[in-house]
Amino acid sequence: MEQLRKSTSSAHHALDAQISIETIVASRENYLNYLTNFCGAFLEANLLVNWSLLENRSLPDIEQRQERYVNLMSDILELNQSSEPNPKLPTQNLSSPPSLATSAGALYVLEGSVHGGQHLHKKLKAGFLDLQAGELSFLNGFEDETMAIWLRFCDWVNALDLSLEEQEEACQAARTTFAFFHQHILASTS
Repeated sequence: MEQLRKSTSSAHHALDAQISIETIVASRENYLNYLTNFCGAFLEANLLVNWSLLENRSLPDIEQRQERYVNLMSDILELNQSSEPNPKLPTQNLSSPPSLATSAGALYVLEGSVHGGQHLHKKLKAGFLDLQAGELSFLNGFEDETMAIWLRFCDWVNALDLSLEEQEEACQAARTTFAFFHQHILASTS
């Protein structure tokens, strides 16, 4: 975990600097735009995750992790009553299923995004009293279980017996995942 954190630290800080919580919470339209662009990055990052392999490797709380995708789409549909969500779909084409190392690296970023989402959730609840629970379920993360689920994920990653080459592969997947978010979130702010 420490190697993943160190290798993505600058990408993480750059993304945080790019995201303006004040802009996102300024209007329902801004929030919907943010979620739609986040969804595009989420879909692209998901191409780096081999869920079947993770299930076979006993990733804890896998159902709750996958449920976040459903919550994201549900929130977008609730907010965007006029049409279907239209995130930019992934253009990447993988020739083979992602490895365990690639999956772990991408999931490190996806799982970490839960914490930022909860912060944004609190700001939105405070600023928009008319938002319904069904419009905020994705950002609510795992509710009171968020920290426990994160720690189980950290323990799982730390227990993986990855070679040095696989560790670098995981770090590259995490950096690539941050790049997806940077690209999609930048699209929402320009």
